[in-house]
Amino acid sequence: MFDALAASPWASALALSSDPCDPLHINFAHEIGSDASAVPGLAPGDLVVSLRQIHAFGILDRETRVLKRLVRDGRSVGSTPCNTSTAAAS
Repeated sequence: MFDALAASPWASALALSSDPCDPLHINFAHEIGSDASAVPGLAPGDLVVSLRQIHAFGILDRETRVLKRLVRDGRSVGSTPCNTSTAAAS
């Protein structure tokens, strides 16, 4: 998850962490089921990952390991590259 965030458009969120030894502290990861198609850019099998240290959750493409979204305070942080080809190029 760290590598996915560091390679994403939201890499600056790593500066929000106060713990250099555990900068994200993953609380949980949950696989998104078939209902993912109801949200543009998500796919069944994507993972919702809770990141305690930066008070956010991310949507990670399980197959490509690309971070599709980062959400803090109930909204996407910065731009929202839901298209995985766009996110991968960033």
